[in-house]
Amino acid sequence: MADPRSFGRYLYSLRKSRKLTLRKLAEMINVSPYYLSLIENEKKSNPRPEILGKLYTALKLSKSEMETLLDLHAESNGGVSYDIAHYIIKNSDIRELIRSERDRTKDIAYWDDFISDLTKKNTE
Repeated sequence: MADPRSFGRYLYSLRKSRKLTLRKLAEMINVSPYYLSLIENEKKSNPRPEILGKLYTALKLSKSEMETLLDLHAESNGGVSYDIAHYIIKNSDIRELIRSERDRTKDIAYWDDFISDLTKKNTE
């Protein structure tokens, strides 16, 4: 399929592969064509989760295509894919397992970097 180097380019390739115009897809997901164009042209990369859900439905994405879209969305926004974050939030055992694995290595430098980043974000 497309070269998914960015969220916007991947979305563009998905839309084109479905032979949808920008205007038609925008109408299907209830956004303006201008807004959708900003996303495809990498001027905006952070649509709300509801928009991602509408894209899934409108484009009839496969699970793999949606996971790629979610991963690229997360990368472009410096976060974690919604599906992964949702799974972690819903499963306390997974959170404990991830923290246990992190702490197993006794990587105090990671923790210090995390706190530093967290503090920096809160003061900006």
